Amino acid sequence: MIGQTVSHYKITAKLGAGGMGEVYLATDLKLDRPVALKFLPEGLARDPEARERLLREAKAASQLNHPNILTIHAVEEADDPAFIVMEYVAGQTLRELIATGNVRLGQAVKIAQDVASALEAAHEAGIVHRDIKPDNILIGQDGRTRVGDFGLAKTGDIGRLSGPHILIGTVSYMSPEQTRGEPVDHRTDVWALGVVLYEMITGQRPFGGDYEQAVIYAILNEEPKPLSELRPDVPANLEIVVGKALQKIPADRYASAAELAADLAASPDASRLDALRPADRPQTVPSVAVLPFADMSPGKDQEYLCDGITEQLINDLSKVDGLRVVARTSAFAFKGKDEDVRTIGRRLSVGTVLEGSVRKAGNRLRVTAKLVNVADGYHRWSETYDRKLKDVFAIQDELAQTIVGTLRGRLIGDTIGTGRPPTDNIEAYNEYLRGLYHWNRRTQDGLEKGLEHFRAALEIDPRFALAHVGIADTYIVMQSWGRMSFEDYMQEARAAAQRALELDPELAGGQAALAMIERDAGRWREAGAAFERAVALNPGYATARQWYGIYLLDTGHPDGAGEQLRRAIELDPLSLAINNILGWYYYLTRRFTDAVEQLERTLELDPGFVVAHELLFWCRLTMGKCDKAAEHAPVWLAALGGTTPSSEEIRAEVARSGAQGLRVIVGDVLRERWEQGLRLVAPGLAAIHGQLGHTDEAFGWLERARAERLLNLAELRFSPDFDPLRTDPRFETLIQHLLHP
Repeated sequence: MIGQTVSHYKITAKLGAGGMGEVYLATDLKLDRPVALKFLPEGLARDPEARERLLREAKAASQLNHPNILTIHAVEEADDPAFIVMEYVAGQTLRELIATGNVRLGQAVKIAQDVASALEAAHEAGIVHRDIKPDNILIGQDGRTRVGDFGLAKTGDIGRLSGPHILIGTVSYMSPEQTRGEPVDHRTDVWALGVVLYEMITGQRPFGGDYEQAVIYAILNEEPKPLSELRPDVPANLEIVVGKALQKIPADRYASAAELAADLAASPDASRLDALRPADRPQTVPSVAVLPFADMSPGKDQEYLCDGITEQLINDLSKVDGLRVVARTSAFAFKGKDEDVRTIGRRLSVGTVLEGSVRKAGNRLRVTAKLVNVADGYHRWSETYDRKLKDVFAIQDELAQTIVGTLRGRLIGDTIGTGRPPTDNIEAYNEYLRGLYHWNRRTQDGLEKGLEHFRAALEIDPRFALAHVGIADTYIVMQSWGRMSFEDYMQEARAAAQRALELDPELAGGQAALAMIERDAGRWREAGAAFERAVALNPGYATARQWYGIYLLDTGHPDGAGEQLRRAIELDPLSLAINNILGWYYYLTRRFTDAVEQLERTLELDPGFVVAHELLFWCRLTMGKCDKAAEHAPVWLAALGGTTPSSEEIRAEVARSGAQGLRVIVGDVLRERWEQGLRLVAPGLAAIHGQLGHTDEAFGWLERARAERLLNLAELRFSPDFDPLRTDPRFETLIQHLLHP
């Protein structure tokens, strides 16, 4: 094609070619400037799928305006062949630079920073590149890095790459989940950038093989050689960054390209990376999930005891400094399911899994336990304990100590401060375990039954601190659901939490409950101190970190809130509540694409989880996606009770009146529920009226919500729902009233 003129572009040289396209240097005859033209290869020029991919590349890249992303000028068709008109960058590809063997460490870090910055911009726009590799990274003569070739990019909702067993991308740079054809998100680009950085530093790829399947096997099962073995001048802190980017489990990688860029900004000599906490170092923190013990008793009537032993083991192990223990909610998601431990390990991001069973016959108890290595499925340890039922506490302590002993070589500390049993009375303990069983069902009936059993435990042993915590936690959930008055909640929940701490001042659950109560009372300083105390007492207590994150948002510290919520989800990755709260956090901090992605993950765990549907309604309404918002409205509104419009009625109203019509129909339902006595709808009515331009009515509803103690300070501070009201002086006055009640 050299010498030809296509449309108003005269082609002067061929710049390169690959399986997905041929690139030529050309002169734009209208604007008199050099450009690059990308054509499909001759064999694919008339392939509809290939043409669609070319168009998708142009659309994806054209959405992005970033100094490190190759600019797309136009997509054109002339005499049939479609082509992309791109910015021309005089320089070389990163592949060509690596081939010279002269990539300096500082240069590698700077290039990786630029690529991470480009990826963060793409991810914020809902675009996952899926084919980051040296061939698609250009190094200009001006020293600036550009990322190009968005032909495999995925936009919008993130899902499966394609059909089963279809691999899209370049195998050597694929993440483990990408090679398995599983759904991917932005962390697959983080992995690929880790591979590219490793290759820049060492001149070779971290996962090799003579053929494609061998490379895939290495990606899934092998660890790369340490950087320091291949290049002795690599500082330890940079090796940590690369290792964290190349974690096989997505949850163990950097949560975003921005976090990776931030750590790279401190490389290779600055102190920040040197000061990384031991918990941040890849492949050095042992981790375990304690799965619910199975009831092997003849009568199958010991489920509560099995759950209690599991719960106590989780609590004991989570006190070990340097051991990451998956929280109860996520571990119990696998209760009664016959899944391979390697699958469970991948989902929970752990290296080991503890399985066990309980068999009760008369007053004898047989407990069996085995510790399984996730990587290969082999047993690392197993044991059987035969005891009298009254010795259940000794069994739990012995199990925990033995497991820690097994992992001792990789732990910072090797002891557990389990202390005395929570109660000396086995009947009180049984009642407490039954209460936990029902409370963790998270239904209204479950809360009421849990409360009954916690009270029964205290009738037997009034000094049973954990039972007092159970009562406080139950009231916290009930009040958040509008199931009890604020005054009763304050009196009953505070008394229970304070009594628990009188009995055991070192009880993290008691401190977390008290912190949440103080927060709800507007006693911000006291709440903050109690949250810090709870997290210090038990860093592995996911609920404390979840509630602490909410508190930090309330008090205007979104960065700290994000850190706590991310730590919470690492500890309890399958918790509906924590997954939902993280989506809420993304919404409040205006990361709408992340919010939608996170809330849809929550619905994957439970499609009927109403709060996630409610949040998705508000999020998609804010994003201007009324049709999508309308899909979530019926589920949310139906959960409020009473008669609600059908999906068809809501869709018809959206077709007639758009977003305003959707707000009106939802507002009518919320107003009807208020008149029926459902007070928790007041904040939603305030948001609806504000968005409809009914400012005075909106503030009237905000005052009603404040009187009912239903206003959430974090939402007032940050939520887009209240943006139309922020310039009114009454809004800031309201925030100050909540800050200084």
